[in-house]
Amino acid sequence: MKTQLYKHIIHILYTVSAVAAMSLLHACTNYEYCRDLLTADSIMAENPEKAVSMLDSMRAEMPAAPEHERMLYELLRVKAADKTYITHKSDSTIMKLVDYYENAGDTRFLPEAYYYAGSIYRDLNDAPRAIDFYQKAEDKLNKNRNYRLLSNINVQKDIFSASNIFTKKPCKHISRHINTTVC
Repeated sequence: MKTQLYKHIIHILYTVSAVAAMSLLHACTNYEYCRDLLTADSIMAENPEKAVSMLDSMRAEMPAAPEHERMLYELLRVKAADKTYITHKSDSTIMKLVDYYENAGDTRFLPEAYYYAGSIYRDLNDAPRAIDFYQKAEDKLNKNRNYRLLSNINVQKDIFSASNIFTKKPCKHISRHINTTVC
């Protein structure tokens, strides 16, 4: 009788430990963000200038914010620059964000980080890397359909496809005249 009681108590302790561990794991991956960041993100597509203004007003608070909020803030700054047609000059910020969202951050933002990495490489005239990041973004969206982002990805990929069509013809024409098949 006592052996059965001990087995039952041990079973209960294992169950409680498993539930506690699962709750802790869920708490560690369940990120909460300040309302202003989420508001800036939600209005970005329709009113990027207002989103930039909101982000500017939060700048002083960011050094003291939790890491996941600082990273979202940086991602939103990259997004705002893209939406306001500011040409990116460097990939350092976005690659830091890609690394963060691939390894430690809220994976819901990983497709967006990939998309903006593609946009930055587009601005830097690095088409192969841009296309690679657009494809990564699309692959990650297969699990979580963000149709606006998927539409943006497809537009960018179509632009690269169309430009490839136009560059192949002159390239073949030139190669015929210089007797080479580089293209």
